[in-house]
Amino acid sequence: TPRKTPRHFIERFLRHPFYRYRVCLLSHDGQHALVALRVASHDGGKALRKAVESYDEDLKVVIFGTGGMSHQISGPRAGLINSKFDKAFLDNLSKDPKKLTRIPHLEFMREAGAEGIEMVMWLIMRGALDDQVDEVYRFYTVPASNTAVGHIILENRRRAARKSKPAGKRRAAAGIRQAAARRKSHRIASKGR
Repeated sequence: TPRKTPRHFIERFLRHPFYRYRVCLLSHDGQHALVALRVASHDGGKALRKAVESYDEDLKVVIFGTGGMSHQISGPRAGLINSKFDKAFLDNLSKDPKKLTRIPHLEFMREAGAEGIEMVMWLIMRGALDDQVDEVYRFYTVPASNTAVGHIILENRRRAARKSKPAGKRRAAAGIRQAAARRKSHRIASKGR
């Protein structure tokens, strides 16, 4: 059976004729990290955004940043998961991504583990967004495995605001309440698992 990776998901579902998405896969090797990799990843996301914005058509673009959160699978620290670091990473991904690029390399490895360097791939996604974003969805759990699991959906703030203006204040407020209710129900559902 094929591995259930983001690439597998994209190849199997998003390329299906029913969806009709154009897919561009970018691979980034987080395992051979250089000291400046986090900065380069964030700047690479900005370059990706510039390329998308230069396209002639008005596109709807989704960028997935994938990779494990804090974890180490070998050596004396095998089994390391740092929930506090992971949650702070998700907070800063929304509020202050440049802070994440300033974490010294050794501190990042100490806090997130050797394989936690995969989190730099999330910085590519974040670099492709505006400086101000709205957090639409967040999920974090530590399953019975070697890595924590995190999901976050961010949306450019100015584009979100532009969408809600024509709809009027009542519809915008209703949308905000619905999004909050969805987040709350998902948190309740995930706690029960």
